[in-house]
Amino acid sequence: RTRYHYRGVKKNPNVYSGFLLCGDCGNPMFPMNKTDARPAYRCGEYHKRGLKACTSHHIRVDLLDTIIKSYLQMVRDNSAVMILQLESSIKDFKKSAVSSRQTVDALEIQLEAAKNELNSYIKQKTRELLRNPDNEEVIEESFNELIDEAQNKIKGLQNHITLVREKEKTVVRVSKVAKSAIEIFDGILDKE
Repeated sequence: RTRYHYRGVKKNPNVYSGFLLCGDCGNPMFPMNKTDARPAYRCGEYHKRGLKACTSHHIRVDLLDTIIKSYLQMVRDNSAVMILQLESSIKDFKKSAVSSRQTVDALEIQLEAAKNELNSYIKQKTRELLRNPDNEEVIEESFNELIDEAQNKIKGLQNHITLVREKEKTVVRVSKVAKSAIEIFDGILDKE
């Protein structure tokens, strides 16, 4: 599908082959590589069967390149606006990062207190069972409720800490991906 120069260098690479369809008949368009004309694509059905199938729809490669580049420029510009908004959010997030760290610190203090509370309930339950073996059922029931509540509180605090930490990581990761996407667009748009 590619026309080669005498030294094996592509003279007219057919980069759009397989991507273009005729606007009238919907069949694939094929490259026209004439040495006396600019590279272009023509309706494949017209090429095979002539006017019985379709008309001589064609589009030049340089026009396709211009259309694609203008579309990519539009997408890049819209992405740039999104990235500016993201960077603004990141700045706000960095300001609140101190608050987030303070939140995590406060949550970790609460978590440690909840763990101590759980250990205290388990020790108290053991002592009460040793002192009053006749009231085992009542003691078990009373302390099991307190222990379950403490365990649920611990799980909730651990989840909250994880969410606060993940939020910070996600914002930074999204920022890096967005910036590399803009760099990719710029690289494509800078090429001929």
